[in-house]
Amino acid sequence: MRDALSHEVLHLLDRLRFNTPIKSLHHLGGRHDSRLKGSSPEFREYREHRPHDGLHQVDWKASARSRHWLVRERDHQGIVEHWLFPDTSASMDFPNDERSKFSAQQLICGALLYFLHGQGDSVGISLTQNDTLRTLPCSRSRHALDEAIGAIGGALPQGRANPTQALEKVAQVLKRPAHLWVMTDFDGEPEPWMSLLRELSEFGHQVHVLHLFHPRERDLPWTGSVIFEDLEQQVEDAQFHVDDISASYREAYVQHCDTIEAQLSELGVHHHLLSVAAAPESWMMEILVGRENAR
Repeated sequence: MRDALSHEVLHLLDRLRFNTPIKSLHHLGGRHDSRLKGSSPEFREYREHRPHDGLHQVDWKASARSRHWLVRERDHQGIVEHWLFPDTSASMDFPNDERSKFSAQQLICGALLYFLHGQGDSVGISLTQNDTLRTLPCSRSRHALDEAIGAIGGALPQGRANPTQALEKVAQVLKRPAHLWVMTDFDGEPEPWMSLLRELSEFGHQVHVLHLFHPRERDLPWTGSVIFEDLEQQVEDAQFHVDDISASYREAYVQHCDTIEAQLSELGVHHHLLSVAAAPESWMMEILVGRENAR
């Protein structure tokens, strides 16, 4: 599976490199500037003091003038740290074919791994399998890239694996802001996500949420009486006559996605709503253009 995924990913990146105007696709040469904040002498801006900031970070002269505690933010120069958090819950297996949410996620993860490693950044990945959290630490080595590709290529969607668990564990040990790439279908209440993402954003992490959906989930392209299955519990969930619920369901689904987007925007989180039925190039264009705007 690792070799097959690598071949598909590299083919995708070749198509992107020749067919898109994204400058960073040709920038595969190591160190670069980032909008992540650090201790570089390059001053960027003032911001208000946050609870986790140390007193040594306060600019006392500027604070005295404004009568608010202010911190000087500076550019971080050097290797950027990225973490990938794929969703391995069973709901990602919908509709259980070659273009499921999970297979799309595997391709996106692989493309990001190759792209970020090629750019000289340090990349780690954390996911849950068989109720066990597996974390591969950030690294720039070729061996680490192969191991990460193997991990995502060999992963299976199972049960109610919650990527927030992996996100919380990694966030506890991060000593400086990083890019966090969170992938999920938001199958369930989004509030637990929002509480965690608010904390991460306030710490200074650049959070990118890749919200994957399949058009069949939104459009219900069936007729007559249909039995819906809970993939995470592997039981029949309910039986409906689609014609009776389609209009109200579509309205509720669109509202669900709009609410998530609005909440994430308010938190300063980069949100990408990706249809797995679209061309893979369009996913990466959406993700990478958004990343360029965030840098």
